[in-house]
Amino acid sequence: MYPLHMEVHMIKLILIRISNIVVFGNGKRMKIDGFQELSQVFLENRVSVLADCLSPTTGWRSKAVQMIYLLKFPEAAYGSYLNEIETRDAMKEQVIKKQLSIKEFLTKGFNGLAKKLTDMVRNLYTHMPTSFVSLKLARTMMTVISLVQSIRDSVIQPFSVSEQTEITFTEFMVIKDFLQTVKEVLGETVSFPKLSDDQETGNFCLRNACLVFCTATSSSRLHTLNQNNIELLVVDEAAQLRECESVIPLQLSRLRDVILVGDELQLPAMVKSEICKEKHFGRSLFERLVSLEHTRHLLNVQYRMHPDISLFPNEEIYGGKLLNGPNVEENSYKKQFLEGDMFGSYSFIHLAQGKVEFDGYSRKNMVEVAVVVELLAKLHKESVKNKQKISVGCIAPYKAQVTAIQKKLGDMYQTGEDFSVKVGTVDGFQGCEEDMIIISTVTGVRSDSIGFLGTRQRANVALT
Repeated sequence: MYPLHMEVHMIKLILIRISNIVVFGNGKRMKIDGFQELSQVFLENRVSVLADCLSPTTGWRSKAVQMIYLLKFPEAAYGSYLNEIETRDAMKEQVIKKQLSIKEFLTKGFNGLAKKLTDMVRNLYTHMPTSFVSLKLARTMMTVISLVQSIRDSVIQPFSVSEQTEITFTEFMVIKDFLQTVKEVLGETVSFPKLSDDQETGNFCLRNACLVFCTATSSSRLHTLNQNNIELLVVDEAAQLRECESVIPLQLSRLRDVILVGDELQLPAMVKSEICKEKHFGRSLFERLVSLEHTRHLLNVQYRMHPDISLFPNEEIYGGKLLNGPNVEENSYKKQFLEGDMFGSYSFIHLAQGKVEFDGYSRKNMVEVAVVVELLAKLHKESVKNKQKISVGCIAPYKAQVTAIQKKLGDMYQTGEDFSVKVGTVDGFQGCEEDMIIISTVTGVRSDSIGFLGTRQRANVALT
């Protein structure tokens, strides 16, 4: 929530960035609740907000009409309140502990309506598409909020604590301005749609959005809209999207341009069936176009890895084509969380002991697990000692190793804000970013193979 004077300057920004952006999909998987900014544009949340605001019985128009009646006819409103008490007493529905005086009634009634009305008006200019809320209308809505605050501060609050029984001319003019402005907004919002259910409200938001973020599979919902205005499609992680799945968004009727962003040198889509692998079922459209030598643009500057880390994958996998961004070249970018010459930007720990256990499905090395847990304990100690925030990712090529590490850690490092640990497979970590990555390779001293990490693409993901 921003102060009123700041909101006026932010209206244009809000209209461009918030109301025209929609994210939809599985909220739990995307962990929407953990990100306030994403919650603002998440479709389910927006549908809930708009349903509340546009309800014909309890929505913002209803609250505005109640507010007008309360300010214009306070005696009549109070009379209705007294009649309601008499009716309840007669029917013995509810016992009223204390009958409010007219001052108490007006103060309580106004404050309750003011809170709901201002919240709903804010939500309307934040979440309604700009095709329905012009900049002029948004400013008028802001004036409504400002006048509500003025009435509360200069009329209702003084009236509730003073002996006066009538309002002054100045107070009357503030109320008059409010009534006129609210009527103006009511008139300009007549065109707001009457949406019958959540599905219709969601479709309304999608039809009027300028930017829609979703998965390739969930984009199928966009085909069901009566009007689909999407002309440009951007597919992120395109090398991980199966060719057959890419057909779903590519069939959007008004599509004119498509941009595929990906890296065929990282992991493709997962395919378990050996038969499907032989038939290249996991191949992406991105990979096909690369194999056909289609024109492409290489994003050749990396801004994430210290040069010591990027050196090997750049030379061995990307043919020396990658450049380091100026930020990673700076001395301040080099971090050393643990003392000792071996703990630089890039460290290699060779274990002379350790046995790989195989249960028929997956592999683990318990000596490596113990080393990982010990490293985490040392890092946590340094984090607490130096009051330094550190995020650590522990990755392994096998699920059994991930499970073993998680089991050893238990609930440790779950609640600390300054020290966080995420444990996952190499495949599951693709695209993620932490201050430090610990790679457990799950190899034994007598092994003649590095297992899953022998896959060039998986090794690339692990190292970068």
